[in-house]
Amino acid sequence: MAEGRIRERLRDPFAWVVVVALVVLTVIAGSSLFVRADVSEEAQTVTSEAVQVIGDAAAAQLVESSLPADLVLTALRSGIYADPTLLEPADVATMLATAMLSFDEVGSMQVEVADGTFAGMYRVEGGFAFVGRHADGTVEGIHFNSFFTAQGAIANPPSKAILDLEPVEQGEIVRGEPQPIGSERGLAVPSRLSVYDDDGELIATVQAAIDIDMLDEALADTKAVEVGQVAVYSPEGELIAGEDVQVPEDLMSTAVDEGSVAVDGNWVYYTRTVSTDSGLGWTLVLCASADEVVPSAAAVAHTMTFYTALVLILVAVFGAVAWVLRRPAGEISALARTDAVTGLANRHHFHVRGKDILAAAGRRGAHVLVVVFDLDGFKQVNDVIGHDAGDAALQIVGDALTGAAGPRDVVARTGGDEFALVHWLGDDEDASETVERFRSLADLELKACVDSEVVVGEIAVGVSAGWATTHGGERRLDRLVRAADGAMVEGRQDEKGTAYEAVPPASEH
Repeated sequence: MAEGRIRERLRDPFAWVVVVALVVLTVIAGSSLFVRADVSEEAQTVTSEAVQVIGDAAAAQLVESSLPADLVLTALRSGIYADPTLLEPADVATMLATAMLSFDEVGSMQVEVADGTFAGMYRVEGGFAFVGRHADGTVEGIHFNSFFTAQGAIANPPSKAILDLEPVEQGEIVRGEPQPIGSERGLAVPSRLSVYDDDGELIATVQAAIDIDMLDEALADTKAVEVGQVAVYSPEGELIAGEDVQVPEDLMSTAVDEGSVAVDGNWVYYTRTVSTDSGLGWTLVLCASADEVVPSAAAVAHTMTFYTALVLILVAVFGAVAWVLRRPAGEISALARTDAVTGLANRHHFHVRGKDILAAAGRRGAHVLVVVFDLDGFKQVNDVIGHDAGDAALQIVGDALTGAAGPRDVVARTGGDEFALVHWLGDDEDASETVERFRSLADLELKACVDSEVVVGEIAVGVSAGWATTHGGERRLDRLVRAADGAMVEGRQDEKGTAYEAVPPASEH
């Protein structure tokens, strides 16, 4: 009986629907996780490549911003080499003024002659300031307006305007650290070169400094500031331009010419040397938000994350609902398939299962036995002992038939005191002996149940059966049932409590 109930539970369509649905949702969830990981990886790759392009463009913009210093230095070197008299006190101010008027990006300029004299010019509000140091060490300062007409002397010129310029190897331009070189607009980044004569003797060292504001303006014109934070640092880690970025320490050490990318959650860090070819050994750092760099790629990744989370939630909700409804749904499903008194298959489920057995047996060339049973004298049980005893008798008969049935059989109560069986016949199994085994076992259990309630023999009960097989070629369940039922009805007119074989119905096909 227990095995029969287990088999019926396994045939419960609700259970299979739940299992299949959970499997499908789980597969979808797994696929979503895989696709999400793949999409996220692709989006990360696209974003990283875009950040590199944006960072490289910002570096190129910085190089371009530093060109005026190189140009003015190169021009001064050529001019001084060709005409050293430009370094005469009467002419040096004019030379520096001409250079600064030509290049607005230059914030200050200095010239130190080999004999120790020095001249410097830097921008101030409303014009320029010129500071000179003579060979005897005396210092003088002159303020010029924007038209370079003298406005008067500068008392006590600031010492920051007077520098000792270290000579540079011939042909080289050296970049310095940001320094407060004269300009009232803040720090400036100096570039320095030396001028030599044909004999290799030092003539002068010239320095031009670009205001850091110019570098900030250069960065502001790049895409980098639109996608995140960008900054430029000196080799010593001092902020030169841009917005200070909190960068992992190990990332700064990996900055190289071709750049280095690191991803930290939704942030992409890109570091690179601005340009070793131009002598700008600064480090450019770009910290970009993936959502801002390539919004479409980020949107796809976020959509897949949402979709995956939604599917996982659906799996959890569906599983929870199925768990809560497992008992009531199972009971409803069982009621739709089983007889309420005996727990056997009802008439509808008997026909569904019986047709499946016939079809499966037909595919394998096996034969099937169809049996109908009727309880003789059962009306007296209900009338004399009561309906509770009648239900108990029905249950006992059902248990007896189910216990004798095989795993591929179906036993049903088809109505009142009628039962039916579809049995898969073995190759060497005798149909009549099998029917009698079922009938006699049910008959024995029924009589024992009734006799336990009344005096033995007071109520005459028994089990009659009619049966048919597929040996005649018929494999339609309804025709086999009618044949078996007809044989039993006709046979009971002569004698009850036995089994009657129907003439094997022949197939109409």
